[in-house]
Amino acid sequence: MKFLYFLRHGKAEAPQFDQEDRDRRLTSSGQRSATAMGNHARERGFRIDVVLTSTARRTAETTELFLAAFGQSVPVRQLTGLYLASPEEILAHVAELDDATDSVVIIGHNPGLSELAIMLVASGPAPARSLLARGFPTAALAEIAVDAASWRQVAPGRGRLVRFTRPGDLPADTAGDQEPGAA
Repeated sequence: MKFLYFLRHGKAEAPQFDQEDRDRRLTSSGQRSATAMGNHARERGFRIDVVLTSTARRTAETTELFLAAFGQSVPVRQLTGLYLASPEEILAHVAELDDATDSVVIIGHNPGLSELAIMLVASGPAPARSLLARGFPTAALAEIAVDAASWRQVAPGRGRLVRFTRPGDLPADTAGDQEPGAA
């Protein structure tokens, strides 16, 4: 069994006139949401073997806050190819994972992240699947299980959505915003 955790970056600041998109920082709400999702992962007992993240500043900040709250040391790989990646590009990175790895958190951007989650999921709780189909807000977390021995076997229609958690689903004092925001 392989486990994929898709975490969209926290809410980012609006782009400034002279700023590159990949240099956008998290808002204070985005910071709170990333921390809340790390706490959630710890409380749920996630086992995380590796984190793959894009090279954008907002994903790096999300990764740092998520892992600090998660409270365990996890290898992190920043991949240029995950910045605004398509579902196919994300899946190609997944296929390259060592098969001894059983779980991965991918911290990235929409629309690629949500499109891939929807493509992979063939089963799971109907309410969670319905929420996922309606949108993947910033700092939302999709937990997907795939009955596979190899990451190369992860393919559309092979996944089961275990849970889909939005920041607004968590206790109000730790959740931050749940606005969809920009990629």
